Amino acid sequence: MTDTLSSRLAALHDDYVHAVNVAVADEDTPRVERLVAAYDREALQLMSSVA
Repeated sequence: MTDTLSSRLAALHDDYVHAVNVAVADEDTPRVERLVAAYDREALQLMSSVA
């Protein structure tokens, strides 16, 4: 399978969805907020590294 931007973003998204779901289950709002901010940074970094 080729490592396209789309597949890399999908994998990143899946990883963060799992992590956020765990944080929500733990009722850890600060961790959820950190994960959301980190996802935005990582996704933007990934997109800019391909451009």
